[in-house]
Amino acid sequence: MLDALCQSVSLGLARGVPLAEFVQAHAYTRFGPAGVVEGDSRIARATSILDWGFRRLALEYLEGPALADPTEEECGAELGVAAGEQPLLPLEAPAGPKARRRSLRLVG
Repeated sequence: MLDALCQSVSLGLARGVPLAEFVQAHAYTRFGPAGVVEGDSRIARATSILDWGFRRLALEYLEGPALADPTEEECGAELGVAAGEQPLLPLEAPAGPKARRRSLRLVG
């Protein structure tokens, strides 16, 4: 999905959509993983990978003040996997397929 979003942004930019509109739409988007950013000296925290990416694009290509880092609460500790939290998989799956009728039925 991230690849599709990147292609969509690229097409939009090629057709004249300002980068600032993409930044406004996607900066501070919240979903996991979120939290402290390692390896980026100008962005300390991000609410998602999209948040970091679009804020990074704004730093590199847009003039004006840098967008503020979100607070720890805004990053949402609940978006990450908490220690000791049970994984969602494996799920209880049925042993076999549902039984089907072996006759034809006319509808009409």
